[in-house]
Amino acid sequence: MNDKKIVEFIQKLSKETLANRIAWKSICYYQNTSFDADNSLSLLFQENEFHHIDFLSSYYAVIDFGIIIVLKEENESGRDGLLTSGYRIYLHDESTGTTSNLRCADSLSYQLVNSIQVYLANAESAAESFIDKYLASNDSSDNRQ
Repeated sequence: MNDKKIVEFIQKLSKETLANRIAWKSICYYQNTSFDADNSLSLLFQENEFHHIDFLSSYYAVIDFGIIIVLKEENESGRDGLLTSGYRIYLHDESTGTTSNLRCADSLSYQLVNSIQVYLANAESAAESFIDKYLASNDSSDNRQ
């Protein structure tokens, strides 16, 4: 695939994420999900002694065409014990049921992850504001219905 197309894709995803047009969520939702054996997502979320996923630092977004998945993975070579870790971006096409690894530079993966983290922090600010108001209220001991 053309590197320029991948850069354009990641930049558009990042821009739309920061503009709140793409809703990202923690991948923890998929941590205990059972998939059909034929589902390509089932292989993606399988862990073993050589492959680990940091579910708390991994994300997904559902768009019109399918699902974009950003996994923080750690892989260990069974032969020489070489350890690799970092973010990988996967694209799940709902129409075909296929899941593809989007091979791109680490800097592009981190650009998207940074945008996702800003999006999630902004989404979390409403809950934090609610908690701050509650903690600051004089009538916090009253049970309001």
